[in-house]
Amino acid sequence: MSKISEKLSGLHNEALRAWLHLVRETETPPLFHAWSLVSAASACLTRRCWFNLGAIKVMPNQYVLLVGPPGVRKSTAISLVRDLVGEVDGIRFAPNSTAGRLQGLLAAFKGRHKSDEVTDEVSAVMEAAGKIDFGVDEAHEESLGSTHVLNRHALYVAEGEFTTFSGMKMDEFINFLGDMWDKSGADEFEYSLKREVMRIGLPCMNIIGGITPMHITSYLPPQAIGQGFTSRVIMVYEDEAKSNAWPEPLDENGMAGFKKIMRYIFEAMEGPFQIEPGVKKRVIELYAYRPALEDARFIHYTQRRQAHMLKVAMALAALR
Repeated sequence: MSKISEKLSGLHNEALRAWLHLVRETETPPLFHAWSLVSAASACLTRRCWFNLGAIKVMPNQYVLLVGPPGVRKSTAISLVRDLVGEVDGIRFAPNSTAGRLQGLLAAFKGRHKSDEVTDEVSAVMEAAGKIDFGVDEAHEESLGSTHVLNRHALYVAEGEFTTFSGMKMDEFINFLGDMWDKSGADEFEYSLKREVMRIGLPCMNIIGGITPMHITSYLPPQAIGQGFTSRVIMVYEDEAKSNAWPEPLDENGMAGFKKIMRYIFEAMEGPFQIEPGVKKRVIELYAYRPALEDARFIHYTQRRQAHMLKVAMALAALR
């Protein structure tokens, strides 16, 4: 057993351990499976749950990139959790071929649930006026029926090839993603695109994607590396897939059980997370810890370590 597998098996989270057991036949490294499930839980929490840290509401949204060379089975881990979340009525996925063009992504935020009628005439009038409002008005709320208002502009990016979503060196697009990480707890996000002002009410975005080390440098804008976007991303690296020439099919009952867990997180969990005794002391200790850095580009990431830690903690708590 590798050191990583040993650490994962020692986690006191029964759902995560059960997931790793369920997908054990795949060739995907367990670390990729673990982080994919954490991402799925965050996506299902949307913005209905949070953690109060002083005057700040820390939201559970996360950006996770599985990093490794081709053939490490990154897409397998992502497709499995996409299947889990896809069974949740009300989850909205981002388009997988935006190629770094904001119009497609903004349209996905504007879009309604798949069972709702799309009012293209109203959108056209608003576009002609030069201001597109994605807020939650009364007509919108009525058309969405029982869907929770805080779920309605939540978007999940789940792409085995993150670069097909992000495009190559699309500065404006990557800057937008960075802003959405910060604004996923805001009442409204306003964005100027050419001569239009886009307003997204109650935004929330989660990302799980696969990328190779080479594509990090060739596809992401230089200024995104070490600050901005990448400091908001948890990058999970594995360089070798497991070897299994004839994997057995996944247990259907086990998959059905995890789909129920995702539906429960999405439909039933709401409100602030509470801490157990001893947590505050441990968080303060970790906040004070400063790892030695050999690369100055990681400075911006370390400044967000506490936020990342709390977001991961919320996802793991939701899975318990």
